[in-house]
Amino acid sequence: MNEHFFESRCGLKFFFRDSPASSDAGLAPVVCLHGLTRNSEDFVELAEHLKPSRRVLALDFRGRGRSDFDPDYRNYFPTTYADDVVEWLNHLGIGSAVFCGTSLGGIVTMVLAEQAPELFAGAIINDIGPEVSMVGILRIAQYVGKLKPAENWDDAIANTKIMFEVAFPDADAGDWDLITRRTYRIGADGKPVLKSDPNIGKAFQELGGSPPDPWGLFEQLGRFPLLALRGETSDLLAAETLVEMAKRVPSLVTCTVANRGHAPWLNEPDALAAIDRFLASVP
Repeated sequence: MNEHFFESRCGLKFFFRDSPASSDAGLAPVVCLHGLTRNSEDFVELAEHLKPSRRVLALDFRGRGRSDFDPDYRNYFPTTYADDVVEWLNHLGIGSAVFCGTSLGGIVTMVLAEQAPELFAGAIINDIGPEVSMVGILRIAQYVGKLKPAENWDDAIANTKIMFEVAFPDADAGDWDLITRRTYRIGADGKPVLKSDPNIGKAFQELGGSPPDPWGLFEQLGRFPLLALRGETSDLLAAETLVEMAKRVPSLVTCTVANRGHAPWLNEPDALAAIDRFLASVP
């Protein structure tokens, strides 16, 4: 994926990845939005899979990856991220896209459907809905912004497992090294440092992560072609919530990803097959 920066009106620099399609089929690009402490690297495999026919764009939210950290942690909130996405897509001249949001990125996708519906050709939301389980929220609250500093790479891997072991029960040593490399970078002192601003934890504790009327936002998103993925053992998106989502939006397409918690990586064969079928149906 090609790597780029753009500077927003607020003065922050944002990093994004751009994977052009191998052939110009005139299809709407896929715009990928990551989870709470994640970054655009999470979509490298998905971009490679979609490359034959779809351009894939992935943004690092403010405070993540290679984008600038915000000096005011109160800006770490879905409505601010949605504003950033609109400015970014305007900068690129993107008039219509299929949005693919994992966890927080799915919440931002719902906000975007209200703020900028003209941008939507369709949407994929990954292991998130308008209602989240308190079990998952409490688990996330135990680590976000609270991990011990990593003195070495083994410490970094151990911290990464604290965050994501529940999601990937079959991950091997190579998988954990890869996930950790997408979570940590080597700092100036030679020690691993998180690629996300620790103040995200402060915002999560004080501000929460959901905008008002999440069911209303979800139902507005349901005006567009919509796929919802859920990890089979997810502790954030309950199976009952997914059923209720399908009742409220009868056109919703759903897929449960086997042997995954929160959240599927989107490189799983059943997830990719569901995404392929869904994209083929988007007008």
